[in-house]
Amino acid sequence: MDYQTNQTAPVQPGGPGAPAWGYPPPQAPPYGGQAPVYVSQPPVYPYAPPAYMPPAYAPYAMPHQAYQYAPPFAAGGPAPKDPRRKGASQTLNRMCLLVLGQTAAAFLWQFLIGILLGLSGAGAFLLLEDNMALSWMTAALVPLSTALPFFLYMLIARKDTADYLKFQKVGFGWGLLCVIAGAGICLLGNYPAFMIQDLLQDVGYSSLDSNVSTGDTWASFALEFFSLAVLVPFMEEFVFRGVLLSSLRKYGVGFSIVASAIVFGLVHLQLGNIVFATIAGLVMGFLYARTNNLWLTIAVHAVNNGLAVIGSYSGMFFANVKGDSDLIATACFMLAPIGLGLVSLVFVLIFRRRIFPAPGSPHYEAPALPLTGGQAVAAVLRAPMFWAVVAMIAGWTIFLFL
Repeated sequence: MDYQTNQTAPVQPGGPGAPAWGYPPPQAPPYGGQAPVYVSQPPVYPYAPPAYMPPAYAPYAMPHQAYQYAPPFAAGGPAPKDPRRKGASQTLNRMCLLVLGQTAAAFLWQFLIGILLGLSGAGAFLLLEDNMALSWMTAALVPLSTALPFFLYMLIARKDTADYLKFQKVGFGWGLLCVIAGAGICLLGNYPAFMIQDLLQDVGYSSLDSNVSTGDTWASFALEFFSLAVLVPFMEEFVFRGVLLSSLRKYGVGFSIVASAIVFGLVHLQLGNIVFATIAGLVMGFLYARTNNLWLTIAVHAVNNGLAVIGSYSGMFFANVKGDSDLIATACFMLAPIGLGLVSLVFVLIFRRRIFPAPGSPHYEAPALPLTGGQAVAAVLRAPMFWAVVAMIAGWTIFLFL
């Protein structure tokens, strides 16, 4: 400023003496003194400005106040961490901790029931591996070990079940086609699972018997069907699609589907079962994320498990089929649902594709800014409890190789 003439020298936008947001100050007022700087709009800050900054409606501000305190990364400091990735890791960490609680509860209840049977003199009955005894134990352990940790989490954290368990209407006929299509695709997952299982057995991997037994009475079939085709689908869908997938969905639909499917696969322990369960988890996760109807995934899960139980009792259902006809009947039993499922899938995609809400639809629940692929991978890798689950599976696999 020229104090002799009481005039302010012209300031070029962006030049020395110009305000940080590029507005040159006006000429000095006729009454003299320091020329004020008129602010036509407040500067935009990545963070909140200091308390002594003029409010947005203030007409005047001194130039140095606009750029005196720059954010740290503007001066070459570290960029702020993305809170979404940290939140995704923490949520996945919490869910995997609950999954470990499932495993601990399963061993605990089995141990306690074994002690009670032994004290009551029924230990010999259990040691004989009677199908009814195993089925009763499975039916008792399913709700206690699978759903209890997640139920307590929802209760203690006071979660609103409406945010997790969704039953949006899709129509009975079209919903039935979705169930048939989903079950058919899940059954296709048996083939890569069988291939991997056979390859591992060639190098010394000895898989244990699955939960599906090979009984020979209608009473054992009825109890096992109720346990594996009714109780298990309800409990596992409540856990893995209802709670786990819904908890991760706010970080990305794709991330929630893939992460929940991987965890769902890992809890099946044996490598062949892990492959099949991961594929099935992807199918049921996609179906739930795109329809918001948990009944559909429960039905897909029930059909898959029910067919597995029926297949284990094939000796009863195909008792009158002999020789090559037995192999043909078994092949048709597997291939017919797969073929029917693929036809249903094509029919739904052609004639009723809108049953799956597209991104941008009011029924499509997705975050405005989901995690990218790299951020999703980083979120999984930074979850210690996820690696604890992986370590548990690795230890179990090493045990089966011994």
